[in-house]
Amino acid sequence: MGCGPRAAIIRLARLFTMICKKVINVEELERLQRYAAETMCLMEVWFPPSFFDIMVHLPIHLVRQVKLCGPIANAWCYPVERHLHVLKKYVRNRAHPEGAIANAYVFDEALGFCTEYLKLYPFTRRRIWDDEEELGDCGELLEGKALHRELTNEERRAIHSWIIRNSEATREPWR
Repeated sequence: MGCGPRAAIIRLARLFTMICKKVINVEELERLQRYAAETMCLMEVWFPPSFFDIMVHLPIHLVRQVKLCGPIANAWCYPVERHLHVLKKYVRNRAHPEGAIANAYVFDEALGFCTEYLKLYPFTRRRIWDDEEELGDCGELLEGKALHRELTNEERRAIHSWIIRNSEATREPWR
């Protein structure tokens, strides 16, 4: 492999690829430790001292952690941090962050359950309702030939009675 900063970065990427495997050969760990040390030395050659803070030498310790604890993919906190980021976005009221997180989490769970329930039923298209929209203006297509029919007197009385009982204008104030 050629030399230069690109080679050092590629070696570091390979080191992380080897460390992050789910199955690691125990015999390779000693060679991996030397590879990590050589990579750090190569980085010291190409990068200025101001680049090296406490985190740059972390790969050497990660190889040691693999020796002691096994594959580090099981011990890393990335999934936990990702979930904490989601919970942090739930905060709307900074005075009560716990309550805001709890409300949003319950809302999210309820929405998830509703979505799972509604997956049982096929839908034809997405519908966004407008409060000012009349029911006749929905744009749905009706199949079949339209029939003209006159209401009987009994049907008219039933419709009239329902309108009187359920109309806002005729509703009793104590109801």
